[in-house]
Amino acid sequence: MRTLIPIALALFTVLPALSQPDAEPNDDLASANTVEVNTEIIGTISQVAADNTVDDLDWYVFTLPADGRVRIQLAYAPAGSSFQYSLFGSDDLNHNIMRTETNLPDSSARELWLAAGVYYFQINGRGVRGARTYNLFFEHTPAPPVDLDVEPNDVIETASAITLNATHTGHISHVRTDNTPDDVDWYAFTVPSDGQLRVHVSQDPGGFAFQYNLFGEDELSYAILGTETNLPASTVRETWLAPGGYFLQVNGRGQRTGRTYDLMLEHLPAPDSEVDREPNDDAASASSITLNATHTIHVSHIRPDNTPDDSDWCLFTVPDGDVTIRMSYEPAGYALQYQVSPAADPANAVFGTETNLPMFSVRETHLNAGTYLFHVMGRGARVGRTCQFQIEASQSNMRDWILY
Repeated sequence: MRTLIPIALALFTVLPALSQPDAEPNDDLASANTVEVNTEIIGTISQVAADNTVDDLDWYVFTLPADGRVRIQLAYAPAGSSFQYSLFGSDDLNHNIMRTETNLPDSSARELWLAAGVYYFQINGRGVRGARTYNLFFEHTPAPPVDLDVEPNDVIETASAITLNATHTGHISHVRTDNTPDDVDWYAFTVPSDGQLRVHVSQDPGGFAFQYNLFGEDELSYAILGTETNLPASTVRETWLAPGGYFLQVNGRGQRTGRTYDLMLEHLPAPDSEVDREPNDDAASASSITLNATHTIHVSHIRPDNTPDDSDWCLFTVPDGDVTIRMSYEPAGYALQYQVSPAADPANAVFGTETNLPMFSVRETHLNAGTYLFHVMGRGARVGRTCQFQIEASQSNMRDWILY
């Protein structure tokens, strides 16, 4: 095996004996070097030409003999140099299938699913004038497309099929050659039975605007679950879903920095009593809940028509006595309010909070025996929030219970 840079050893642990150097000039698509998959490529970039211009692009073209998983491994030296790459299909050279962040780590491995065909690969030295050496490897393994990013999936009609309870890796905000970002990925999945769905998402690098929305296939104009516009680097959100087909849209919010994310849809068969069940935006569609149990809801999910879902209604029954309502929500800093009204008269609130409820709150009141509506209002804020609350009825031994 031929190696030029020590840092590559950690990335290229097992490689065939085959290797090939890049052949200059290969600075544009027309002069792309033809290379083989499963073969190490050794290249040099950002050599300053005699006319003081920078050679900071290398182009390659390769052919996949069969559909499958492609793992792109890249390592370069010296460390700390700016590096980026893009992948194109030969049938659409105006659209990046995948593009990395602008400052790629010294060694990296990214993977996706590609159909059989011809592809172009561009390495970009980002204008740095110091010469750098890199090792590149396209590892190809025939595989079905399940749970791998399949581009293009920028619209619902081309949604990638994914399975429940498995980690899926995706890429977003790959800037097209016309300078517009690919910042939406769509996925389709099927829920086999009633239950709780936990959406696990982590993105790398973090710190960039990121959001997702969940839709039922029978109501694509309304998001069942939607997150805030600046999702943390790692999150878990949950909702209740009936059996059926669903779509998940991941939105990069127009950021031009490429990001890789991991997504897992964890399905847990469960009753619907303590999990948010949409739509519950009015008194007539209120979700039934039980007393003395923690209930999770989501509010202010922005619909595709740009109007917010900022009301959730829940229905509960109490005996005569004191009632304690404990609530927490995240993220903090956004208006939130709730009211309690008789089920027979939703417009007549018998108890309610201020319009800017603290992130953690405990409130008490007295209710006569009967059935009531609990109405949570997002106050028009377009930021998705997850709320947990518990309604305790005449159980003094629970007064020191803390919601977390």
